[in-house]
Amino acid sequence: MWTNEHGYIPGKKELDHVCRNRLCIRYDSEDHLQLVTRKRNILRQWEARKAASQIGHNGGPPMVCEEA
Repeated sequence: MWTNEHGYIPGKKELDHVCRNRLCIRYDSEDHLQLVTRKRNILRQWEARKAASQIGHNGGPPMVCEEA
């Protein structure tokens, strides 16, 4: 889907789901998928895990995702 709308993913870049759900297939929003480096993607993952451990799994704001 991404390549149909935006072209190929450049080398050393990967798609990052802002919702942190790899199974999410939502692609309608420009800010839902972002091109980032591997390093930035890992940092975002650790930030999300740290935040989840502080507030609990069900205590955060709702995320709208569609799973396949």
